[in-house]
Amino acid sequence: MIPIAALALAGAFMGGSTNIARDDAPSISSVDWGTVDGTTVHLWTLRNGNGMTMKVTDYGTIITELWVPDAKGTAVDVVLGRPSTTSTAV
Repeated sequence: MIPIAALALAGAFMGGSTNIARDDAPSISSVDWGTVDGTTVHLWTLRNGNGMTMKVTDYGTIITELWVPDAKGTAVDVVLGRPSTTSTAV
């Protein structure tokens, strides 16, 4: 289940707008990302339709990726994230 903080973050993310025109429809999805102390951690992917994509866990509402379009419209990840719950290096 996605935590309340993540839902608030999702609402702000999905409602945001930019001047970049995109055809992508907003979406939210999740996958199993790993385990912590025997509990499954999920990775949620939020897309806002304006070229932004965020990946956030339901373990501490950790943002692992935030892709935003640069001045030329190329997506750039602006977050230093971890590839899994067990990784020690990025």
